[in-house]
Amino acid sequence: MATTNRSSYRQIDSEDRGVASVGVATIGVASTRSDGIKSKLQGTASQDHFAWRQSNVPIFRACSPKIRNDDTGDFNGSCALILEVLGPDAKWNGRMHMSEDDHKDLLRMIEEHANFVSGTGESDGELSLEELIAFIDEEANRHTLLTDYPMSIACLASKDLVQETFVHVDKDNNNKIDLKEWSTFLHKLHNLHLTYLLVDAFRQFRAFFGRGRTYVDNLVKVPNGMSSSEADIKSLKEVLGMSDNTPVATEAEEVAHGAELGPPAGMRRSISDEYQYRSEKLSRFQVGLDREFRECWEDFWYYSANYHPLHGIFSAAPDSILSWRMRLALEIVTLTFSYFTFWLAEYNERRAFLNIFHEDPEHFANIIFFNTVVVTLPGMALWWTLFLLFNCPRLGVVDEALSKKEDIEQARRCRCLGIVLASLLIIFVVGGVVGVSFWRDLGWKSASLRVLRGRTRGYVISWFLQAFVYFNPLIAWGDTGETPTLFGTIGDLIGLGQWRIERQKFKLRCSKQLKAWEERQICEAELRRDGAWRKARKRPVWKVQREEGGEFTDYGQADGELLECKWRSWKESQEDDARALVKKFQRKYVIDLETMTQVSHYGKKNEKRLKIMRDVPLL
Repeated sequence: MATTNRSSYRQIDSEDRGVASVGVATIGVASTRSDGIKSKLQGTASQDHFAWRQSNVPIFRACSPKIRNDDTGDFNGSCALILEVLGPDAKWNGRMHMSEDDHKDLLRMIEEHANFVSGTGESDGELSLEELIAFIDEEANRHTLLTDYPMSIACLASKDLVQETFVHVDKDNNNKIDLKEWSTFLHKLHNLHLTYLLVDAFRQFRAFFGRGRTYVDNLVKVPNGMSSSEADIKSLKEVLGMSDNTPVATEAEEVAHGAELGPPAGMRRSISDEYQYRSEKLSRFQVGLDREFRECWEDFWYYSANYHPLHGIFSAAPDSILSWRMRLALEIVTLTFSYFTFWLAEYNERRAFLNIFHEDPEHFANIIFFNTVVVTLPGMALWWTLFLLFNCPRLGVVDEALSKKEDIEQARRCRCLGIVLASLLIIFVVGGVVGVSFWRDLGWKSASLRVLRGRTRGYVISWFLQAFVYFNPLIAWGDTGETPTLFGTIGDLIGLGQWRIERQKFKLRCSKQLKAWEERQICEAELRRDGAWRKARKRPVWKVQREEGGEFTDYGQADGELLECKWRSWKESQEDDARALVKKFQRKYVIDLETMTQVSHYGKKNEKRLKIMRDVPLL
């Protein structure tokens, strides 16, 4: 099995980069079946498409903006951090670095599990694929990975992904990896996780990638003399500009300086004040010059390279949703459609209805307006319809390491449906235009100049929208706090000042996790004291006492996971009263974490409370 998998992986990884995929939702997993290789990529459905994405490099590669090294596949440190923080569903746990000691700890934990299962008690410093798979199979081990390590280690929960990466790094083909190969193995998983996050960012039309920022050099390296936890805290402070050598401004000093301007020069807010400011005091509709607008150029160029209909043909990233070939095909279809719409308006003598600036139809203002209405706008509408169908935003990609099988299948169905609809639309447009051209002269020669001018106007409008809507330096509209609102959600959908809003969300989540590190360090110290740090721990079980004096019964898995998430958020916020209540639990209850009760008819005369408990089972 290992030999077969090794062969299949290297057929796909032709550049020997060790990256399982670089493309459409490419957190790839290629698994071997008796009937051949069946690709389980999150954004593709076949090995051929998988190999095709590997060769998807831009035409002007040297001029293409990048956030990762083309040769090694490694990500820029600051861009990688932003991908982690702004990942889907805000699942980031505040951890980002992994040191060599962390690699050793994880290898030791897996070996100890293997020794316990086999009863041998021997450790040879090497890890077999069977030992790793057996470790992953236990829920307690997966819980420890997601709690004590960065989110990139969540990839270990995917057996197929682990298997394919394992056989790639096992260079001596002995079905075991030593410490050096183990570090390489974890590095490959880290890059795969970031690739998934990057593709998800493309699907969500992310504007803020942090290009040109220097928050952190490398997430896979820890400065000498530091633990990974200390490196995480240092990086979070760097993001927020909170040097330990900078004095903390009092509230009076900040008010005197101007609350909207922040603390006085040479001073900073406290960690709690920084989180409170970013979670409560930033407006959802902001008017005024963005103080960091000069730093948006590199992200603007990257955004344009991946979303602009013309620029994307030449400079789109290899990880982007569509290859340059597909983008060129979309442009040809759009131009073909533009000839048809121009002919249709001329054939139905609609020009007279569009002479709104002058009686003469050949007046330059009428010509511009006519071309805009019948060529530019319909072409832009068709291009974006096709792009969105192929892209399938918010529905077509999930993290296989963290998602349920039904969610993975649903995402695959959404992608397939989008591709089918886009393909049918292309066939309808091209077939219809070709059919009409046999019946009528569409003016392929006489109308070419006007069609090309109309389409060029579409390129200019696209750049205008990017510069003055998504990267608007004066106005921003969107949710900046942790609790979404209808007003903020509408702003997010419109995208006005999107780059500014996403940057503020990034710093909000960083301030939240920096504040949470105080509680997290206490928990870490307790686990170290009890000898349970980075050892298998079962997930806590939440229970409710249905009758006074009766036995406690377990909540369902989904309810238990929700309560555990809320409880951790409450503890990490240092038991903030605003986070003590979990409202609309099971649609009819309120959970009071401070009193550990489940409340029905909350705040009414017939209020009823049932005791709940958080049970941490022993192994």
